[in-house]
Amino acid sequence: MRFNGQSLFTPGQIFGTRTNDNAGVGKVGEIIESTVLVGAPVALTVSGTAYDITSISLTAGDWDAWAVASFIPNAATTITGFASGISTTSATLPTAPGAGAYLVHNWPFTTGNGQSFPVGMRRLILAATTTVYLVSVAGFAVNTMGGYGYLGARRVR
Repeated sequence: MRFNGQSLFTPGQIFGTRTNDNAGVGKVGEIIESTVLVGAPVALTVSGTAYDITSISLTAGDWDAWAVASFIPNAATTITGFASGISTTSATLPTAPGAGAYLVHNWPFTTGNGQSFPVGMRRLILAATTTVYLVSVAGFAVNTMGGYGYLGARRVR
């Protein structure tokens, strides 16, 4: 059987879209994503405390999830470190190595300078609809800190 001149049954090959559309709900390639922009960061009010930056709801299935975590301090804020991860538990960092989606940075940072880091990618095999969180922790003093970022997931099968 052929479609647009391509065999639909070539071993090892999956016929994909040839335009700029999206995979449907429940289909391989479906993508769910959430972004918190720099202009509306989540207030990280207590140093060393985990906060949910954003979340997505994933239905049962096999998903790959990835994230970017960003931090924006006040100009006078001193920074001692950052940690972020993808978690299925609200306001809780995953246990290292976080199935590949875990980040910790502890070193001298320039006072007041924002930072953005790729958190990584992890596989989520879900038996039921589950909320997935981008969780971040910042170590800081003197002033205020905000967190923002991106969390996405694609159904892989």
